[in-house]
Amino acid sequence: YAQYDEPYTGAEQTLIGAGAISQHVNIDHVVSLHDAWNNGADRMSAESRHDFATDTTNLLAIDKFQNTIKHSFAIDGYQPDQSFIIQFCAIQALVKKKYKLTVSRREKAAFYKYLTNQKNYIATQAGKSVTYYESPEQRRRYPDSWPELNSK
Repeated sequence: YAQYDEPYTGAEQTLIGAGAISQHVNIDHVVSLHDAWNNGADRMSAESRHDFATDTTNLLAIDKFQNTIKHSFAIDGYQPDQSFIIQFCAIQALVKKKYKLTVSRREKAAFYKYLTNQKNYIATQAGKSVTYYESPEQRRRYPDSWPELNSK
């Protein structure tokens, strides 16, 4: 028996029985391996690609069906439930910045749409907190926190 809040749908999931977790839950790369490869991971060393693939900031336990729907889309092609969209967007922005992955114009527009009005947003994942400074004043003081440096 296991219960968890599925972040992409906002629904509480209850799993009962042996094997229920493996049948109904996938581990998703918020920034997919495919998206990363197409936006700079192809030029990373094998060690850096391994670090990206296993970075717990970028991994979420989600419903298997939602993983199929999300596929390899970034924020410009898939939006989760409104209760999670800001965190989803912040994780994507942080991961793309961390690994120096390019950000499309549509992604950048989504980052601005969902994150610009957030103040000192905290993206918490796997027990780690990362401060994502979002007010214009904070972006001026902390320019490295904004993911637009590698735009396409």
